[in-house]
Amino acid sequence: MRIEIPFVGPTYNGRSSKVNAQRTVNMFPKLEKPGSKTRIALYGTPGLKRIGVQGVGPCRSNGVKFKSKLYFVSGTDFVEIDSNNSFATLGALETNSSRCEMASGRNSIMVVDGISGYVFNGTSFSKILDLDFPDSPSHVTYLRSRFIVNKGSTDEFYISDDEDATSWGPLNFASAENNPDDILAHAATENDLYLIGGSTCQIFYNSGNPDFPFDPYPNGTVEVGIEAPHSLSQFSGGLVWLASNDEGDTFVVHAAGLTTTPISTSEIDWQISRIDFKADAIGAIYRQSGRTFYILTFPSADKTFCFDLTPDGRDWHERKSYGIGRWRVSGIGYLGNQVICGDYQNANFYNLDFNEYRDDGNIIERIRIAPVIHKSRKWMTFWELIVDIKAGTGLTFGQGLAPQIMLRYSDDGGKTWSSELWETIGEIGEYSREVKWEQLGDSKERIFEIKVTDPVEVEILGAYADITLGDF
Repeated sequence: MRIEIPFVGPTYNGRSSKVNAQRTVNMFPKLEKPGSKTRIALYGTPGLKRIGVQGVGPCRSNGVKFKSKLYFVSGTDFVEIDSNNSFATLGALETNSSRCEMASGRNSIMVVDGISGYVFNGTSFSKILDLDFPDSPSHVTYLRSRFIVNKGSTDEFYISDDEDATSWGPLNFASAENNPDDILAHAATENDLYLIGGSTCQIFYNSGNPDFPFDPYPNGTVEVGIEAPHSLSQFSGGLVWLASNDEGDTFVVHAAGLTTTPISTSEIDWQISRIDFKADAIGAIYRQSGRTFYILTFPSADKTFCFDLTPDGRDWHERKSYGIGRWRVSGIGYLGNQVICGDYQNANFYNLDFNEYRDDGNIIERIRIAPVIHKSRKWMTFWELIVDIKAGTGLTFGQGLAPQIMLRYSDDGGKTWSSELWETIGEIGEYSREVKWEQLGDSKERIFEIKVTDPVEVEILGAYADITLGDF
């Protein structure tokens, strides 16, 4: 008898693959509405379509919009992109490797690189020369007409003169003094300023004090710090970052108001805990086609995780580019209805596009490792497996003319695997084609893995199997 088997889901591979080996790469799970054919489905992530090459590369920042144009740091260069995808280099930084942060105000955009600060006023790009500008700022925030920066290796933060990133008064600074915790990152949300250290987060508000306009909330200290300063990302729903605490835990949190909520699962926390060096992790948030994603990349570990912040998502998957372990994007920004990305290896810039099924001409591997199938340690004979995948997506020529899907399986918790078994998804127009494999042997527990590498649309709704149970 044909039965539905557990197949679709997020990345949940944890400490033991015999307990849970689930992995989802370059596909994201989405909860469907009541009455839909399936409760949850997997959809392919967008591809990267190159729109230009600018600067010396690689991309060192997320993109920031200012006066209808988008700006990145590409190597040493400060780069501008307009709505026609025309590029220009407007100036140069004195550094070429550290991560950069930017913020835009009414009249200018400001850049910090961990050593110095720079300003672009719409016409010229220059280094900040004010002697009262603090040393080694790693982050910059714009809030209530002021640019805000932290002073490296201290708990002090400084504010600019009103709408002037080039002018910094000698007394315009304060300390996040509720705890002896250096400020490692900061950002603003809902008119509140979050100052985040290694083990605590202190939240300030605009009090209107004429001497210094920011004061701490009386109960505005949260016992959550930041593990990777450049993992901090802001969106309309708050802030997200890779967090740490005094107990030695590392996890991902979402902050809104005075509340921080962990959003990483124990399985994701386990995978992150196995990464030796986490402090260089970088974060970015983008919204596209009604969905909001937080991207967390560990450059040293060559790994990228992604969390769907959309209410009908709220799960994790992985992103990776072909031939490497991580996703090649190292910076993301918005311009009009485009999501524009910079590359971590070179000066390429891309449009992130759901109608693009390659990454700059390279294949995208879409992988799903399903949950462990078992039944009271009884032998199971797998007569047939059917994967419910959108069929008939073939192209009119080239790779993808008759797209293929690969199946393999493991009977020992993912330590060894069967040979690869390939079937076609169907040429263009073969919408009713059933994708199935027959006579897949016996096992007491089994893990199925599928992979699609052809440049076609991928949607996976579930799987079904004909299974006979043995007596023991």
